[in-house]
Amino acid sequence: MGDGDQATTFLSIRKKIVFIGNPSTGKTSLLNRICNDKFLPDYDSTIGVDFFTKSIYYNENIFKVQLWDSAGQEKYRALIPSYIRGASVIFLIFDLNWRESFDAIKNWLGFVNQNANRDEVKLVLVGNKSDLERKVKKEEGEKFAEKEGMLYFETSAKTSDGVINMFYTSFSLIDFFDDKRKEKVDQNLIKELIEQNANMNSKNKINNNNEINKNKNSNEDLSSKNDFLKYNKIGEDNGDKKNNTDANNPNKKNDAFKINNNTNNNKKNKKGKCAC
Repeated sequence: MGDGDQATTFLSIRKKIVFIGNPSTGKTSLLNRICNDKFLPDYDSTIGVDFFTKSIYYNENIFKVQLWDSAGQEKYRALIPSYIRGASVIFLIFDLNWRESFDAIKNWLGFVNQNANRDEVKLVLVGNKSDLERKVKKEEGEKFAEKEGMLYFETSAKTSDGVINMFYTSFSLIDFFDDKRKEKVDQNLIKELIEQNANMNSKNKINNNNEINKNKNSNEDLSSKNDFLKYNKIGEDNGDKKNNTDANNPNKKNDAFKINNNTNNNKKNKKGKCAC
């Protein structure tokens, strides 16, 4: 029997994760990044509800997760309640570059409270498109999430920054072991999933290191700026002392007057010439 024919019995657990929020906040792009590790700059808007499936090898078990992508347009809102019922995690997505999408999260949260059991579902607030100029401060997102008992993450589906951390941190909150069905799983699938985990962990480390280096460079720039200001302050102090000394010396005043007159005469002589 070859490797492709080998199968092992694993605990197979199915859970539902739902993404909601205003249209054009990057829900579909986040799902593409999570499932395919790709970013598609051009895509059609979601019509109604779409879903992806993802198998994850975690803690020596196979977890089969359904990822539901909901349309944000008003005309499709009536479809969403049936999909968020029974969800294990609901991601509320807004665009960091679009203030109105953050303000609308209150409405989406009310929608969740009406249609889902808050005791059974984990809510996660996500500010997407961190690669763009932000219109929502990080502190605002953190404060709102803390007030409503949600986790908070900032991500970029385009660059993948924060996406892996967001997904796997939220994934670890799910109580998977209330569903105990066992299935035979191909060994090649297990190898593939282990390799995917290794790649994602590696990418997550790179993103974390980039963030650390960014903060380090920012601190170094701040330190350099402080040194510059400190140096100029010393220069100003020394200049003030020199000016005070010169002010008490009548000879220095006369010398300064002569220099100014010479400079003015030179300017008059050069008038009309191009200084290009």
